[in-house]
Amino acid sequence: MQIILVDKEQYDWFAPFCGGLPKSEAIVVYGAVEESDGTAVGALAATVDGTNLEIEYICVADAWRRKGVARKLLRALLLDARQAGMFSRVRAHLFEDDAAGAALLRAAGFIITQTDDKLCHFPISAIPDHLLGNSKIGLGESVRLSEVPAETLRQFGVHPAEQDALPVPVPLRAQDYHERLSFAVLRQGEIVGLLLAAQEANKISLCYLYASPSAPRAAAILLLRAAQEAKALYPPETEVRIAAVSPAAGMLIDKLLPDTLRETGIVAEYRL
Repeated sequence: MQIILVDKEQYDWFAPFCGGLPKSEAIVVYGAVEESDGTAVGALAATVDGTNLEIEYICVADAWRRKGVARKLLRALLLDARQAGMFSRVRAHLFEDDAAGAALLRAAGFIITQTDDKLCHFPISAIPDHLLGNSKIGLGESVRLSEVPAETLRQFGVHPAEQDALPVPVPLRAQDYHERLSFAVLRQGEIVGLLLAAQEANKISLCYLYASPSAPRAAAILLLRAAQEAKALYPPETEVRIAAVSPAAGMLIDKLLPDTLRETGIVAEYRL
Protein backbone atom coordinates (compact mmCIF):
# COMPACT_ATOMS: atom_id res chain seq x y z
CA MET A 1 0.00 0.00 0.00
CA GLN A 2 1.22 3.49 -0.89
CA ILE A 3 0.34 6.87 0.63
CA ILE A 4 0.17 9.75 -1.86
CA LEU A 5 -0.51 13.47 -1.68
CA VAL A 6 -3.67 13.81 -3.75
CA ASP A 7 -3.93 16.56 -6.36
CA LYS A 8 -7.21 17.96 -7.64
CA GLU A 9 -7.19 15.80 -10.76
CA GLN A 10 -7.21 12.70 -8.52
CA TYR A 11 -10.04 13.75 -6.18
CA ASP A 12 -12.72 11.76 -8.01
CA TRP A 13 -10.58 8.64 -7.63
CA PHE A 14 -11.20 8.69 -3.87
CA ALA A 15 -14.82 9.89 -3.89
CA PRO A 16 -16.61 6.47 -3.98
CA PHE A 17 -15.85 5.62 -0.35
CA CYS A 18 -15.29 8.97 1.38
CA GLY A 19 -17.69 11.32 -0.38
CA GLY A 20 -16.94 14.32 -2.56
CA LEU A 21 -13.74 16.11 -1.62
CA PRO A 22 -13.83 19.93 -1.76
CA LYS A 23 -11.49 21.28 -4.43
CA SER A 24 -9.92 24.10 -2.46
CA GLU A 25 -6.41 25.44 -2.02
CA ALA A 26 -7.03 25.32 1.75
CA ILE A 27 -7.54 21.52 1.72
CA VAL A 28 -4.70 19.00 1.94
CA VAL A 29 -5.65 15.42 1.01
CA TYR A 30 -3.63 12.24 1.49
CA GLY A 31 -4.75 9.05 -0.22
CA ALA A 32 -4.01 5.37 0.38
CA VAL A 33 -3.62 3.27 -2.77
CA GLU A 34 -3.29 -0.49 -3.21
CA GLU A 35 -0.18 -0.74 -5.35
CA SER A 36 -1.04 -4.03 -7.07
CA ASP A 37 -4.10 -2.71 -8.88
CA GLY A 38 -4.19 1.04 -8.14
CA THR A 39 -7.36 0.86 -6.05
CA ALA A 40 -8.02 3.83 -3.74
CA VAL A 41 -8.64 2.46 -0.25
CA GLY A 42 -8.52 5.47 2.09
CA ALA A 43 -8.19 9.23 2.41
CA LEU A 44 -7.39 11.90 4.98
CA ALA A 45 -8.46 15.52 4.44
CA ALA A 46 -7.15 18.45 6.48
CA THR A 47 -7.84 22.18 6.30
CA VAL A 48 -4.96 24.65 6.35
CA ASP A 49 -5.73 27.51 8.75
CA GLY A 50 -2.75 29.80 9.14
CA THR A 51 -0.20 27.85 11.19
CA ASN A 52 -2.71 25.13 12.09
CA LEU A 53 -3.95 22.00 10.35
CA GLU A 54 -7.50 20.86 11.12
CA ILE A 55 -8.25 17.22 10.27
CA GLU A 56 -11.69 17.15 8.65
CA TYR A 57 -11.97 13.37 8.37
CA ILE A 58 -10.12 10.10 7.91
CA CYS A 59 -11.97 7.54 5.79
CA VAL A 60 -11.00 3.95 5.00
CA ALA A 61 -12.84 1.49 2.73
CA ASP A 62 -14.65 -1.24 4.70
CA ALA A 63 -12.47 -4.08 3.40
CA TRP A 64 -9.31 -2.25 4.48
CA ARG A 65 -10.22 -1.32 8.02
CA ARG A 66 -8.11 -2.60 10.93
CA LYS A 67 -5.10 -2.93 8.63
CA GLY A 68 -3.22 0.21 9.65
CA VAL A 69 -4.39 2.38 6.74
CA ALA A 70 -5.67 5.27 8.90
CA ARG A 71 -2.48 5.17 10.98
CA LYS A 72 -0.31 5.46 7.86
CA LEU A 73 -2.41 8.35 6.50
CA LEU A 74 -2.12 10.19 9.79
CA ARG A 75 1.62 9.53 10.02
CA ALA A 76 2.14 10.95 6.51
CA LEU A 77 0.31 14.15 7.45
CA LEU A 78 2.28 14.62 10.68
CA LEU A 79 5.66 13.95 9.06
CA ASP A 80 5.01 16.39 6.22
CA ALA A 81 3.63 19.03 8.60
CA ARG A 82 6.72 18.77 10.79
CA GLN A 83 9.04 18.91 7.80
CA ALA A 84 7.26 21.93 6.33
CA GLY A 85 8.17 23.93 9.44
CA MET A 86 5.24 26.33 9.03
CA PHE A 87 2.66 24.66 11.27
CA SER A 88 2.42 24.77 15.07
CA ARG A 89 -0.28 22.18 15.71
CA VAL A 90 -2.70 19.66 14.20
CA ARG A 91 -6.23 19.39 15.59
CA ALA A 92 -9.20 17.11 15.09
CA HIS A 93 -12.74 17.11 16.50
CA LEU A 94 -14.32 13.86 17.65
CA PHE A 95 -17.80 12.69 18.57
CA GLU A 96 -18.26 11.21 22.02
CA ASP A 97 -18.87 7.68 20.70
CA ASP A 98 -15.88 7.60 18.32
CA ALA A 99 -13.72 5.29 20.41
CA ALA A 100 -11.74 4.02 17.41
CA GLY A 101 -10.89 7.55 16.25
CA ALA A 102 -9.86 8.56 19.75
CA ALA A 103 -7.62 5.49 20.09
CA LEU A 104 -5.95 6.19 16.72
CA LEU A 105 -5.19 9.81 17.57
CA ARG A 106 -4.08 9.06 21.11
CA ALA A 107 -1.65 6.39 19.84
CA ALA A 108 -0.17 8.98 17.45
CA GLY A 109 0.55 11.34 20.34
CA PHE A 110 -2.54 13.57 20.27
CA ILE A 111 -3.82 14.98 23.55
CA ILE A 112 -7.59 14.51 23.77
CA THR A 113 -9.66 16.86 25.90
CA GLN A 114 -13.32 17.50 26.53
CA THR A 115 -14.33 21.10 25.86
CA ASP A 116 -17.26 23.25 26.84
CA ASP A 117 -17.77 24.36 23.25
CA LYS A 118 -20.88 23.34 21.38
CA LEU A 119 -20.72 22.29 17.76
CA CYS A 120 -23.74 23.07 15.66
CA HIS A 121 -24.02 22.04 12.01
CA PHE A 122 -26.88 22.75 9.63
CA PRO A 123 -27.36 23.54 5.92
CA ILE A 124 -28.55 26.97 4.87
CA SER A 125 -31.75 25.31 3.66
CA ALA A 126 -32.61 24.49 7.31
CA ILE A 127 -33.12 28.18 8.11
CA PRO A 128 -36.89 28.85 7.91
CA ASP A 129 -37.72 31.48 5.31
CA HIS A 130 -40.30 33.16 7.56
CA LEU A 131 -37.54 34.13 10.02
CA LEU A 132 -35.65 36.21 7.51
CA GLY A 133 -36.33 39.87 6.98
CA ASN A 134 -38.53 40.05 10.11
CA SER A 135 -38.28 43.72 11.05
CA LYS A 136 -39.67 43.03 14.54
CA ILE A 137 -36.29 41.78 15.76
CA GLY A 138 -34.45 44.89 14.58
CA LEU A 139 -32.16 43.61 11.82
CA GLY A 140 -31.47 47.24 10.98
CA GLU A 141 -29.48 47.60 14.21
CA SER A 142 -26.62 45.52 12.84
CA VAL A 143 -23.73 46.94 10.83
CA ARG A 144 -21.07 45.18 8.82
CA LEU A 145 -17.86 44.62 10.70
CA SER A 146 -16.02 46.70 8.09
CA GLU A 147 -18.18 49.70 9.12
CA VAL A 148 -17.16 49.54 12.79
CA PRO A 149 -14.39 52.05 13.64
CA ALA A 150 -11.02 50.38 14.05
CA GLU A 151 -10.59 51.93 17.51
CA THR A 152 -13.91 50.43 18.66
CA LEU A 153 -12.80 47.00 17.45
CA ARG A 154 -9.45 47.37 19.16
CA GLN A 155 -11.00 48.37 22.49
CA PHE A 156 -13.41 45.45 22.38
CA GLY A 157 -10.57 43.05 21.62
CA VAL A 158 -8.56 44.25 24.59
CA HIS A 159 -11.35 44.93 27.09
CA PRO A 160 -14.57 43.08 26.22
CA ALA A 161 -17.26 44.26 28.64
CA GLU A 162 -18.87 40.85 29.07
CA GLN A 163 -17.60 37.67 27.49
CA ASP A 164 -19.19 34.22 27.60
CA ALA A 165 -17.91 32.85 24.30
CA LEU A 166 -14.45 32.09 22.97
CA PRO A 167 -11.79 34.74 23.66
CA VAL A 168 -11.94 37.26 20.86
CA PRO A 169 -8.79 37.28 18.69
CA VAL A 170 -6.35 40.09 19.42
CA PRO A 171 -5.87 42.26 17.51
CA LEU A 172 -9.44 42.18 16.20
CA ARG A 173 -9.42 43.33 12.57
CA ALA A 174 -12.34 43.43 10.15
CA GLN A 175 -10.20 42.28 7.21
CA ASP A 176 -9.50 38.96 8.94
CA TYR A 177 -13.13 37.84 8.65
CA HIS A 178 -15.75 37.16 6.00
CA GLU A 179 -16.63 40.61 4.66
CA ARG A 180 -20.30 39.85 3.95
CA LEU A 181 -21.12 37.68 6.98
CA SER A 182 -19.45 39.41 9.96
CA PHE A 183 -21.52 41.98 11.87
CA ALA A 184 -21.73 44.02 15.05
CA VAL A 185 -24.49 45.70 17.05
CA LEU A 186 -23.46 49.09 18.44
CA ARG A 187 -25.02 51.02 21.32
CA GLN A 188 -23.66 54.44 22.24
CA GLY A 189 -20.50 53.73 20.28
CA GLU A 190 -19.76 50.42 22.01
CA ILE A 191 -20.08 46.85 20.75
CA VAL A 192 -22.92 44.98 22.48
CA GLY A 193 -23.10 42.17 19.91
CA LEU A 194 -20.51 40.65 17.62
CA LEU A 195 -20.56 37.85 15.04
CA LEU A 196 -17.34 36.81 13.29
CA ALA A 197 -17.53 34.45 10.32
CA ALA A 198 -15.01 32.69 8.12
CA GLN A 199 -15.40 30.68 4.93
CA GLU A 200 -13.81 27.23 4.83
CA ALA A 201 -14.07 25.31 1.55
CA ASN A 202 -17.77 24.44 1.13
CA LYS A 203 -18.94 25.63 4.54
CA ILE A 204 -19.38 28.81 6.53
CA SER A 205 -18.02 28.88 10.06
CA LEU A 206 -19.43 31.29 12.62
CA CYS A 207 -16.34 31.29 14.80
CA TYR A 208 -17.42 33.85 17.39
CA LEU A 209 -20.86 34.97 18.57
CA TYR A 210 -21.33 37.38 21.46
CA ALA A 211 -24.28 39.23 22.97
CA SER A 212 -23.99 41.48 26.00
CA PRO A 213 -26.44 40.79 28.86
CA SER A 214 -27.58 44.39 28.38
CA ALA A 215 -28.57 43.61 24.77
CA PRO A 216 -29.99 40.04 24.74
CA ARG A 217 -31.59 40.52 21.32
CA ALA A 218 -28.19 41.13 19.74
CA ALA A 219 -27.57 37.40 19.24
CA ALA A 220 -30.84 37.01 17.34
CA ILE A 221 -30.17 40.12 15.28
CA LEU A 222 -26.70 38.92 14.30
CA LEU A 223 -27.63 35.31 13.56
CA LEU A 224 -30.60 36.22 11.40
CA ARG A 225 -28.71 38.99 9.57
CA ALA A 226 -25.95 36.46 8.76
CA ALA A 227 -28.57 33.90 7.69
CA GLN A 228 -30.21 36.47 5.43
CA GLU A 229 -26.90 37.27 3.74
CA ALA A 230 -25.85 33.61 3.51
CA LYS A 231 -29.08 32.59 1.78
CA ALA A 232 -28.49 35.26 -0.84
CA LEU A 233 -24.84 34.34 -1.37
CA TYR A 234 -24.62 30.54 -1.20
CA PRO A 235 -26.40 27.39 -2.44
CA PRO A 236 -28.97 25.85 -0.04
CA GLU A 237 -26.78 22.82 0.71
CA THR A 238 -23.89 24.97 2.01
CA GLU A 239 -23.17 24.00 5.62
CA VAL A 240 -23.18 26.52 8.42
CA ARG A 241 -20.98 25.61 11.39
CA ILE A 242 -21.12 27.34 14.73
CA ALA A 243 -18.01 26.31 16.61
CA ALA A 244 -18.75 28.03 19.90
CA VAL A 245 -21.75 29.95 21.14
CA SER A 246 -22.73 31.91 24.21
CA PRO A 247 -25.52 30.47 26.39
CA ALA A 248 -27.98 33.02 24.99
CA ALA A 249 -27.05 32.19 21.42
CA GLY A 250 -27.25 28.45 22.15
CA MET A 251 -30.82 28.78 23.40
CA LEU A 252 -31.67 30.85 20.35
CA ILE A 253 -30.34 28.16 17.99
CA ASP A 254 -32.33 25.49 19.81
CA LYS A 255 -35.47 27.58 19.42
CA LEU A 256 -35.01 28.53 15.78
CA LEU A 257 -33.47 25.28 14.54
CA PRO A 258 -34.77 22.45 16.75
CA ASP A 259 -33.51 19.73 14.39
CA THR A 260 -29.87 20.85 14.27
CA LEU A 261 -27.05 18.52 15.25
CA ARG A 262 -25.32 19.70 18.41
CA GLU A 263 -22.56 17.71 20.06
CA THR A 264 -20.30 18.33 23.01
CA GLY A 265 -16.87 19.09 21.64
CA ILE A 266 -14.01 16.62 22.01
CA VAL A 267 -10.75 18.02 20.69
CA ALA A 268 -7.60 16.07 19.86
CA GLU A 269 -4.49 18.23 19.55
CA TYR A 270 -0.95 17.45 18.40
CA ARG A 271 1.80 20.03 18.91
CA LEU A 272 4.44 20.03 16.19
